[in-house]
Amino acid sequence: MKRCMVCHGAQTDDAVYCAQCGFSMGYPNFLSAAQAQRWMQQQVLPYRHQWEQKQQEKEQLRQLRQQVAQAEQSAKEMCETIRVLREQVARKEQSEQLLQRQVHTLQEKLEQEQQRQTTVQQEALPAVRVLNKYSVQKTLQKDQREYHVWDNITTIGESAFCRSENLERVYLPDCIRSIEPEAFLSCKKLSHINFPDNWLSIGEQAFIWCDSLETCFLPSRVLHVGTAAFAGCKALHTIEVDARNLVYQSEKGVLFSRTGRQLCQYPAGRKDKVYRIPKDVGFIWKKAFHGCLYLEEVEVPYGVNRIPERCFSECTKLRKVTLPSSLWLIERAAFRKCESLREINLSEWMMEIEESTFRLCKSLTRIHLPKQLYKIMGSAFGGCTGLQHIYIPEECRLEKIASDAFEGVTAMVHYPKELAGADWIGGQYGGNLTWIAQ
Repeated sequence: MKRCMVCHGAQTDDAVYCAQCGFSMGYPNFLSAAQAQRWMQQQVLPYRHQWEQKQQEKEQLRQLRQQVAQAEQSAKEMCETIRVLREQVARKEQSEQLLQRQVHTLQEKLEQEQQRQTTVQQEALPAVRVLNKYSVQKTLQKDQREYHVWDNITTIGESAFCRSENLERVYLPDCIRSIEPEAFLSCKKLSHINFPDNWLSIGEQAFIWCDSLETCFLPSRVLHVGTAAFAGCKALHTIEVDARNLVYQSEKGVLFSRTGRQLCQYPAGRKDKVYRIPKDVGFIWKKAFHGCLYLEEVEVPYGVNRIPERCFSECTKLRKVTLPSSLWLIERAAFRKCESLREINLSEWMMEIEESTFRLCKSLTRIHLPKQLYKIMGSAFGGCTGLQHIYIPEECRLEKIASDAFEGVTAMVHYPKELAGADWIGGQYGGNLTWIAQ
């Protein structure tokens, strides 16, 4: 056995070239030590250097292949995770569709039951079935505090008890099926009403501004609650729902749809200062937070794409609202008269600021307009007397500002020089605006 002078690998005695590095195994017969040293420097060492470089390249290639294999394995795991998530989403959608079908079936049964009850009771009780405003005016005394609805009534008509100043307690019979919109609007002293455990529909703004109503319990067979049904009730601190209800649920006193995807009503008298809307919520009802007395900070989760009309209006202590990047629309008067609002971040995808959106937000000092914004509607920032700085970004798509959009505002508008030729630059829009190019 003999060893290669380049890689020191063991070779057989009859080997002509090294099996590992390929160097010739035929060594010359040296006449002297100097000749041997020159031969090493001229032949062996350069070849050894080339061989070592090749070995390094092979090692690098091996590491790269290992990294590629790891990346492929990670990609496979990620694909598997995505597949599992898609299956979970599909199952959740199927569950929601099933629940919607159940709700639809129950609504059909409700309609059938109402029709049947109407037929039976009309035959047995030919009296008036709807308690309307005229009937209430005839039977409710000005200083009367309690009212017992007659046993043959199935519907409380629209605005029937509207603005009954001294009314404190209302007793509903079991045959009630519907409370029409604004039926008890602004009954300031109303503190008690019983909802019968029967098929029941509550109309829009049915109990709005009932300032003395402290609690509310929705039985299992309440199948419809209209938007803003309990908005602005200053003493209302909790809304409870029977666990058997298939349409609604209560989470810490806040009313949600059964799936948890919709936030229906936040009690205006709830004393929490900070509220983070659950991540599953994708839709918020109109006037859901209207008139909240104690709320100071709200965080809206990603997935919500619009803030509905008057959603946070008249939340006088609201200081900060965190909006998601998924948001593209804030509807009219959504933050109207939020007098303490100081900080709000607008999503860059917002395309329009509607009428009176931030009207009378007197503590708002600065606002950064989004890039995609193209229209500011009437009185959008009207009465924002604390507004000092308005920032317009580069590449802004703004095309129209209403003539009274900044009514009563004295502020500096900072805009990029590239927009100097825009038609809307330099206008006052109902206020006293100083335009500064940057």
